[in-house]
Amino acid sequence: MADELNSPNHPAEEDVEIVRQLIGQYLTAMQRRPGPPIGDDRDLVRVLTGKNPLRAVVISPTHRAIDREGRLLDRWGTPYHLHPLDATAISVRSAGPDRRLFTPDDLVAGE
Repeated sequence: MADELNSPNHPAEEDVEIVRQLIGQYLTAMQRRPGPPIGDDRDLVRVLTGKNPLRAVVISPTHRAIDREGRLLDRWGTPYHLHPLDATAISVRSAGPDRRLFTPDDLVAGE
């Protein structure tokens, strides 16, 4: 699934759903297990790339969507905006082509 993230072979709308599903895989694997807190996008990338108690790798640390600063970027190079909804669900937002959050071209999954 992670290989499809930011792929030119599918619509951008699918990217936010892929990110939401990757996070869901991690949260499911970690149910009832203590793990590192997820405070920002860099924390999230760390746990998704295997720096978690299970050493579960949900996305490769060398994936094209992860920049040198350890942020998960949308296909336009903007970090995803993540908003926890509860302990098991998160909303994922891409700023879209204009690279500005909360404008009409944003792409959202999980709201």
